[in-house]
Amino acid sequence: MTKWIFVCLIGALLLTGCDNRIKILKRAKKYYQKDDFVAAIEQYERLIDSYEGGDTKTLGLAEAHYFIGEIYLEKQNKPDLAEKKFLQALKHYPDYYDALFKLGTIYDERKQYAEAEEYLDQAVKVFPQQAEARSLLAQVLWTRGTQMRDELRELLKESDSDSEEVQAFQKAMVEKIQRAIQHRGVLVNLEPTPENFFKLAEAYKEVESWNDAINAYREALRRQPSDLDARFGLMEALIRTQMLDGALKMAERTIEDFPAESEPYIIRGRVYALLGENDKAIEELDAALKWADAAEAIDIKYDLARVRTAMEHYDTAVAIIEQIDKDQPNEDRSRLLLAEIYSKQERWGQALEELNKYLENNPTDLGAETQKGYFMAMKDMEQGIGFLKELGEKNPNAFSVPMALAQVYARKQQAGQALESLNQAVEKGFVNYTLLYGDETFEQVLQEKGFIQLIRKIQENIRQSTIRSLIPEEKPVVEEEPVLPEEM
Repeated sequence: MTKWIFVCLIGALLLTGCDNRIKILKRAKKYYQKDDFVAAIEQYERLIDSYEGGDTKTLGLAEAHYFIGEIYLEKQNKPDLAEKKFLQALKHYPDYYDALFKLGTIYDERKQYAEAEEYLDQAVKVFPQQAEARSLLAQVLWTRGTQMRDELRELLKESDSDSEEVQAFQKAMVEKIQRAIQHRGVLVNLEPTPENFFKLAEAYKEVESWNDAINAYREALRRQPSDLDARFGLMEALIRTQMLDGALKMAERTIEDFPAESEPYIIRGRVYALLGENDKAIEELDAALKWADAAEAIDIKYDLARVRTAMEHYDTAVAIIEQIDKDQPNEDRSRLLLAEIYSKQERWGQALEELNKYLENNPTDLGAETQKGYFMAMKDMEQGIGFLKELGEKNPNAFSVPMALAQVYARKQQAGQALESLNQAVEKGFVNYTLLYGDETFEQVLQEKGFIQLIRKIQENIRQSTIRSLIPEEKPVVEEEPVLPEEM
């Protein structure tokens, strides 16, 4: 960086024909190389003074300010003084990438995320191919977006969810998260490292874009096969998309490579639970507890409670949850699981009570909101359907809402309306058609005339998605998310 700045300054000064400025610059560089930063700053200040009365909109003057700022920041740990110098540099040359990036780092360190976003966004516009500023911008946007979720929870305690203030805030939150994902997508084209692919996968996982997460995890593992976090992330995503054979194979390979890790046993336990092989699931989850840390142990106990619920061992499941509550009284997941247990027993009032407790602390959880609508419909169909339709209008891209409506209609023996809702879910991205065949709720829907066309539409969507995922990128894409190859 120092060498580049010096060369640029020399070029700018030669164009002015000012020999005195060149001498000052040489002295500044000499002092810098000797770590005499006070003397170096004095020379740069002399250089700045030499521009007085002349053209101040020059790169040479901007770089003089910038270099002083870099000394303050990197050599003397004086970020406040550095900030002033970087701002001065931008006053003389507004598109100065290095000054924009350094201001972004200063504001990020101070957790002044709005200011950090402003300068990093400008840096990316000035130099789109530079990964450093884009990476930090993605981090800042993601941090701010997740913080806004917590702020939204507090806002919803005072304002109605339909208020303009809440709607505007939620829109801004989603926009920041989406922009963070977009920038991380571009990063994997600029620098296709395991770390960048993993961060992209984790972002997709956070927003439950599971097929995209699978592709990104695979790319991370293709570059670093031993990454246990990426393996676990991929296995989770495979389960979410009902690719259970793939999840099992990955778990078995991981046990061979990492026999003393809990994650592959957890995955095998979850797969067996989904397959209805509950005894095997309990065996695997008990094995996972042997290797688990404290946080993993809680997750495993929740899994065990779910398996016991599936086996209709409701008292045992509740006892497990009560023990978790005793050890971890602030665990909101207990409310979710109790709601599930009560729903299995068709105790819809108690299920709603537990779910509402969960939503008090997690008002932005769309999955829980959707489940609430389903429970409401089981008590009062008209009220529940009205709630779900309103939820769908607020979240027009979420397939989970029309899927919940389809389940309600199917359960109420309204197969035609259930099929219509399923078509809406497919249009929004639902592809897990095996779920329809395995769920007794949809038994009557399978006999509907249009069901085969629905399955064909899903299969075509999967085929087109696979084709797109196999098309390599020839150059970085700035405005769109990347297409990732699918393999492994």
